[in-house]
Parts: sequence; C-alpha cells; structure tokens
Amino acid sequence: LISAFMLLSMGIFAGSFEKSMQKSTALAYGMLLILLAGTVIPGVLTAPFYEESMNDPFTLLLLFNPLVTEAAVVTAPLSGSQLIGSVYERLGFSLGNLSDVYIPLALFMELMMGAIFMLLAVRNITPAGLLRRSEGR
Repeated sequence: LISAFMLLSMGIFAGSFEKSMQKSTALAYGMLLILLAGTVIPGVLTAPFYEESMNDPFTLLLLFNPLVTEAAVVTAPLSGSQLIGSVYERLGFSLGNLSDVYIPLALFMELMMGAIFMLLAVRNITPAGLLRRSEGR
C-alpha cells in the first residue's frame, strides 16, 4: 500500500508538472524507470570492487526501489530476512546488520518519498503554481 502511494504521488506530480497528458505520462514512466534502474545499476557496476567485508555504499540505494521492498514484504512471512539477503547477494551487495530492519526502513523511505512528491504536486496545483506555469517560469 505504501509503494502504491509513492507511485501514485509520482504520477500526480508528473500530471501537475506538465500540461499535456502524453508528456505527463512519459514523465511519470521516466521517473519510475530512473527509480527502478537507477537504484540497481550503480551498485551492480561497483560491487566487484568491494570486498565481502566492506559495505557497498550503493546498497542503501535499494531502500528506494519499490520492487525490492515489495518482494521483501511478500516473502518475509515465508522466509524471514533470509530471502531479501539472498536477493542482495545475487546482485552483489551485502546487507550486513541492515537485514533485520530493512523492511521498516524501506517502507519509511517510500512513505517519505510519496509525501514529498505529493507536496510538490500540491505546490504545482495551487494558484501560485498554476500562475508560474502559465508564465513559463
């Protein structure tokens, strides 16, 4: 539900940012693609350069990825935190001490991102925001 709120608020933000439906849809899909791929690709590219004992700083980027979070939420009752740890290991990451608090932390991050996108959308929809858009600022 929290991931859906985040994705919905991203779509509403895109709709408030652009006037035409086609541009706002393309913007929403582009933002989603950047969110999904942009949180995985840097870590996958840099993982071979980190030793197993080192924590890859890009591991924390996956907290923002709704697909990884939903996979963790759905499978947590079945396997605990082992599955999310194995997903991270397959991608070349190491969760370390983060595996026990991954799901609440990821859901909190998604909730905050959803709230930020919703506030930005409301700012664009208010009369001052509409005036800025019509003036081209």
